[in-house]
Amino acid sequence: LRKKRRMAMLFITHDLGLVAQVADHVVVMRNGEVREQGPVSRVFAAPEDAYTKALLACRPPLHAWPRRLPVVEDFLNAALPANVATERQRGLKGDEALVLEVNAVAKQFYFREGLWRKRTFGAVKDATFTLARGKTLGVVGESGSGKTTLGLALLRLESSRGQIVFQSREIQTLRAGALPRLCLLAKLRRKLRLARRAFHHDERRTGHRLTRRRQRRGPNEQPSGEGRATEQI
Repeated sequence: LRKKRRMAMLFITHDLGLVAQVADHVVVMRNGEVREQGPVSRVFAAPEDAYTKALLACRPPLHAWPRRLPVVEDFLNAALPANVATERQRGLKGDEALVLEVNAVAKQFYFREGLWRKRTFGAVKDATFTLARGKTLGVVGESGSGKTTLGLALLRLESSRGQIVFQSREIQTLRAGALPRLCLLAKLRRKLRLARRAFHHDERRTGHRLTRRRQRRGPNEQPSGEGRATEQI
């Protein structure tokens, strides 16, 4: 699209691999400062700034599995911590305790089409997997693949069918009042509720501010540039 339309693009991201693929030049920032800039090929191959070097060095390696993933501060300091320098064992032996067992979990959404017809969309279709204690399971896929819906279903923030066993307890059949007794699940549900509450609070506060601003303005007074932008948002 950029080549076809002869357009320029400002691409803002924290994904270094994506920058290496799509960008011609790169600007590296930290704490509001531009630390380094130049052609992508030069900056990635021979970085000059210490922060750029640390940023590139802390990318997760594909050939090693440290006990803790390194962060920028690890490379800005003289020596790596022991839990970064030593590797952890990957894979399953077969005798690990299971924290989560998911069996044929599915979630469907329904949309009306016209007066009588209804369309069904399968967001998650018979997802089955397990998660062992002390292990990390990655759920990946493009936008719309069902990752978020699956996560909400596992937290029972979305109703779903199938079996979800968390810490040896089937949580699909638990009453809502029993869920807080599952400590980890309760913490995750609480954080999501707080995030949603804060979002709606910000929406209401912005609406009240706009109402007061309109009341203070005279009938013929036009809002400032900032006020117009806020009202449009």
